Amino acid sequence: MKKHEIYRPAESLETLLESYSVMSLKDTIEFIERTDILSESIGGLPIIEEGYKCLTCMYHACSWPVMRNHFGQHHRGKKASVESEKCSVQLMFHGKLRKYIGVRYIKAKEDALRNPTLTDALM
Repeated sequence: MKKHEIYRPAESLETLLESYSVMSLKDTIEFIERTDILSESIGGLPIIEEGYKCLTCMYHACSWPVMRNHFGQHHRGKKASVESEKCSVQLMFHGKLRKYIGVRYIKAKEDALRNPTLTDALM
């Protein structure tokens, strides 16, 4: 089988793909609807450390203007500055499944703090 000019036998590709858990569309939609906060960041996806979360409904936004807009549309009369707080977020999907999800633990950042050589490399 040819992919990006790399030749691999079909058995090799099947073995490689078996190591990954692939969600069905139905499972993905349920995950998006039920998940507001990730316990740990997902490797390979950008982390927005200057995101915001709504304390009223657990909505997450990538920026302050988006959070203010959320309050104007969904929580009229409440102040975004009082009812929201900064948090790290990740965008898992685009398109119709687009949703920013809060992140409690940023693995790469915590690992860098525990490993000075990695911290130096990141600087």
